[in-house]
Amino acid sequence: MKYYKNKNNEIYGYEDSEQPIQQGLTLINEAEINEILTGETDERAEQLAEIEAEIAECKNYINHALIIGNNAVLESLRAEYKELIAECEKLNTTSEPVTVAPTDHL
Repeated sequence: MKYYKNKNNEIYGYEDSEQPIQQGLTLINEAEINEILTGETDERAEQLAEIEAEIAECKNYINHALIIGNNAVLESLRAEYKELIAECEKLNTTSEPVTVAPTDHL
């Protein structure tokens, strides 16, 4: 198996007997593959941590608005909270593989 990357660090794998279909690919070794994949994972983890911090902050603002009875900002805070949760779930689904267990034995 030969591995190639493009200018955006997207990785492509081809059998040894195959030639790359796309133009502009660079042949890379397994060490470079691991470096690229580790970097992407860390970037996702950082994004996820940022979003989770924003969710906690927004939740705190919502609680404060409820306590003081500030209904004027409550709706916009709830909308922002929902958007942040959706963004967090989107990152989680793209970063965590989903495994489905067979249930025919039940």
